[in-house]
Amino acid sequence: QKGAEQLIGKYGPVEEIIAHADEVRRKTYRESLVNNADQIRLSKRLATLNESGEVTLDKEGAVRQPPDVDALLACYRELEFDSLASRLEPSALLLADTEAPAAFESSGQMREWLESSDAPLAVAVQRVTATATSPSGIEAGLSAGADATWVVSPELVLECWQMLEHGRRDVWVHDWKTAIHALARYGMHFRRAADDTMLMAFLADSSRTDHSLPKAARRRLGSAPEEGAGHAARATWLLRNTLQAEIDRLNLRQIYEEIELPLAPVLASMESTGIQIDPDILADLSRRLARGIEDLQAQVEDMAGRSFKIGSPKQLGEVLYQHLALPAPPKRGKTKTPSTASDVLEGLRSKHPIAGLVLEWRKQSKLKNTYVDALRRLADASSRLHTTFNPTGSATGRLSSKNPNLQNIPARTEMGREIRRAFVARPGWKFISADYSQIELRVLAHLSRDPTLLDTFRRGGDLHRSTASEVLGIAPDEVGPDQRSRAKAVNFGIIYGLSAFGLARQLQISQKAAKSYIERYLARYSGVADFTRDIVDQTREKGYSETLFGRRRPVLNLASRNRTARSFAERIAVNSPIQGTAADLIKKAMLATHAALRQAGMRARMVLQIHDSLLIETPDSEVGEVSELVRNEMESVANLATPLVVDVKAGPNMRDMTRVERAATAA
Repeated sequence: QKGAEQLIGKYGPVEEIIAHADEVRRKTYRESLVNNADQIRLSKRLATLNESGEVTLDKEGAVRQPPDVDALLACYRELEFDSLASRLEPSALLLADTEAPAAFESSGQMREWLESSDAPLAVAVQRVTATATSPSGIEAGLSAGADATWVVSPELVLECWQMLEHGRRDVWVHDWKTAIHALARYGMHFRRAADDTMLMAFLADSSRTDHSLPKAARRRLGSAPEEGAGHAARATWLLRNTLQAEIDRLNLRQIYEEIELPLAPVLASMESTGIQIDPDILADLSRRLARGIEDLQAQVEDMAGRSFKIGSPKQLGEVLYQHLALPAPPKRGKTKTPSTASDVLEGLRSKHPIAGLVLEWRKQSKLKNTYVDALRRLADASSRLHTTFNPTGSATGRLSSKNPNLQNIPARTEMGREIRRAFVARPGWKFISADYSQIELRVLAHLSRDPTLLDTFRRGGDLHRSTASEVLGIAPDEVGPDQRSRAKAVNFGIIYGLSAFGLARQLQISQKAAKSYIERYLARYSGVADFTRDIVDQTREKGYSETLFGRRRPVLNLASRNRTARSFAERIAVNSPIQGTAADLIKKAMLATHAALRQAGMRARMVLQIHDSLLIETPDSEVGEVSELVRNEMESVANLATPLVVDVKAGPNMRDMTRVERAATAA
C-alpha cells in the first residue's frame, strides 16, 4: 500500500503509472509494472463500479419474506458448512432444550408405554456395574422423540428386550454391531435393527474416520449428548431423522439398505466365532525369533564396535552417521536429526552391511512383538482370537481389522508363513480360502471398457504376461519372469497412481525406463488412459468419487495450486472407484455366502475377511460342498463386463492349503 501511494502521488492514475514504468527507480516495482500491465488494467476495471446500468426499485419485491430454511440447510449440507447447518437443524434445538429422561418405575409402566404406539424408537445400551439385584450389567435408553425418552434400569432390561425383539416397533440404534455384542454377553439377542445411524453417518461423509455417537451428534446436531443411555437414545433418534434425508439426497439408500446395514450382524457373528491359534507353535516361534534377534544384536554391535540400543533412533543415528561416518540424509522431523527410517536404511545397504542387519533386526522384532507374542496374549481360554472389524475405518469402504489386526498377517517371508501355520482349524475341520482373482484389475477393465483388458480376462489369460507382451511387442511365450514382474507392477500401479519415480524405485530401473514403460502401457491400453483422465475430470466437477454401487467419497484439492496435493487427489480420484467397488463386491459376497450357508444348513462359518478373500472354517465332511457353494455365490454377486473368478483352497491351517478344483459341470 505504501509503495502504491507513492506511485499514485508521483504519476497519478494507473494508466499514467504504467506509461512511466521505465522511470520507476525500484526494480521490483518497475518489473512488475512492465510484466503485468494488462492484469493491472483488468484489476482496476474489476474494482470500478459500473454506473451505466439502469436500476429500478421494486418495492413489493423488496418486502422481506419468510426464510426458506430447508433450501438454505440443503445448501449448507452440500457445501459442507457443518457448523452453520447445525444451527438450522431443528434436531439441534430439541437435543439441547428437552428435559432429562425419566426412568420406568415398574415393569407394567414400561410395558404400557412400549405397547402404546407402533412408532419407531431409538435404543441405546450401555454397560453399568452389575449388582445382585441387577445382574445384567446393562442399562438401556429408549426414545420415541425428544419429549418421549426413558431410561430402562438393569433390572428391567431383559424383559424390555424380549418385548422389543417380539414387538412390532422398528428399532434405531447407533452401532448395531457393538450393541449386539453388549446384549449377547447377558444372553440377549439383537436380531433386527431398522436403522444404524453410525453407518448412515459414515456413508454420508466417508472422509471422516470417527463416527462415534458424540462425534456424529456434534457434527449433525450441533452438540454431543450428555452421559447416560437415555441421552444417547434421544441423540440417536434425532440423528436418524437428520441423516435420513441426507442418505436419500445423496442417493445412498441402496448401498445402505442392501450392503452396509445387513452386514452388521454378519460381522458380529464372525467376531463372536473367532479363529483358533495353536499356542505351542507360537511359543516355539517366539523362542526362535528371540535367538535370531539376539544374534543380530551381537552382529550389529560387533560391526559398530560398541554396545548400543538398536531400537533407539538417536543412538542408531549416532552410530551410523558419526561413528561409522555413513552419508547422512537431510535432517527432518521435529528433532531435526538425521533419519534412520527404513527407506533411508535401504539406501545405505550398498554403503555398509550394518544397514541390512538393522533392517532384519527390526523385521524379526516386529514379528515377535506384533504377532507371535501379542496373538497369544489376545486369545481367549479356548485359544481363539476375536478380532474387531471396523466397517467405517476406510473412505473407500474397505473393512479394517483391529485388536488384533488379522488382515495383515505376513505371508511373503518364511517366518511370516510360519506364523500363518499357527492359525488352525479346529480338530475335524478345515479352512477354506476363497479369493477373488485380480478383482481390482477386473473392476478397472469393467469401468474403463478397455477392449484389450476385457479380451484378456474373458479368455482367462495371464494378464501380467499379456501386458508384457502387448507393451514390449513380443510373443507371450517369450515373456520372462522379470518382464512379467514389471508388467505386474505397472498393472497394479495404474490403480494406485504409481509415478515413473515410484515404478523406477520399485523395479530398480531408471526413471526414464519407467516413464517409457508407463507411456507404452497407456498407449496400448488406451481405454485405461481415457478412463483415468475422464474420472479425474468427473470427480473434479462433482467433488466426489463414486463406486459402481453408488458409494461416495469426497475428493478435495483437485484444483489445488499445490502440485503435490493435486497429484495426491488425482490418485484418490482414480483409485477410489476401483478399490471402493472391489470393497462393495466382497461385502456383497459375504452377505451372499453367509445366507447360503445358513439356508443350506451347513455348519461352516465365515471367520475372517482379508480384503479380497474369505476364510471359512468347515467340517471335513462339508469341504467339497462348501467350496462349490462359496465359489458360486462369490462369482455371481454382480454381472461385470469381465467375469468374476474365485480361487478356492482348503487345508488344516492358513499356510498349508491346496487348490480345490472347480467341480465338473454336466454337458
